[in-house]
Amino acid sequence: MLDIIFDSELTPVYKFIMCCTFLLAIMIAMVCHEFAHAFIALKNGDDTAKLAGRVTFNPSKHFEITGVVLFLLVGIGWAKPVPINPYNFNNRRRGMFTVAIAGVVANLILSLIGFILFYFISIVFGIGFLFGGYLGETVLYFFVYMVTINLALFAFNILPIYPLDGFRVVEAFTSPNNKYRVFMYKYGSNILLGLFIADMVLSIYGYGPLTLYVQFIRDSILKLYYSVGGLFV
Repeated sequence: MLDIIFDSELTPVYKFIMCCTFLLAIMIAMVCHEFAHAFIALKNGDDTAKLAGRVTFNPSKHFEITGVVLFLLVGIGWAKPVPINPYNFNNRRRGMFTVAIAGVVANLILSLIGFILFYFISIVFGIGFLFGGYLGETVLYFFVYMVTINLALFAFNILPIYPLDGFRVVEAFTSPNNKYRVFMYKYGSNILLGLFIADMVLSIYGYGPLTLYVQFIRDSILKLYYSVGGLFV
């Protein structure tokens, strides 16, 4: 979002529109991601998240300041992890797997909904509506951010690095003494921190590893969307 704020070519009104739609899209994406984890955990027999007040769309229950700040700074971040107790699951392996993928599936669904609504509005109201006037621009930016932010969250969270969702999938299908699991429990957070630092430094030169990876996944899915939907771009 900093690139929006410091873009000298944008007027204050457009900066305000873009910042507000960006923040709204982040809020929706993160809240739905965490709600999905909590809801699916409950459906699998674990009420730990429910007792912690996480089966809710209330943003204050899900946001973690560090993750939000990083999202604003580098475009990749996280919300407060949902507490679960896998020993409460009716089927432990199935529960761990479905809870692990629930968040990223929610993000994929949100991105697809945003894409379809974007396409529908362009057909009903015409392209000129989206590119003419403050209302149309607000709708345009909101759906663009809804698609791109949710795809970014999907791409980031499928990484098999502790404590991300991708690692939880690995965790669901491996034993507790698995060497990769043990290694990630010990060093995963440090690896993730190192990737963030490397990304912030190397992004200055256009080679941020996390940024390039997220862009690749996002653009690949968007190409699929375009090929299926035949969007106007």
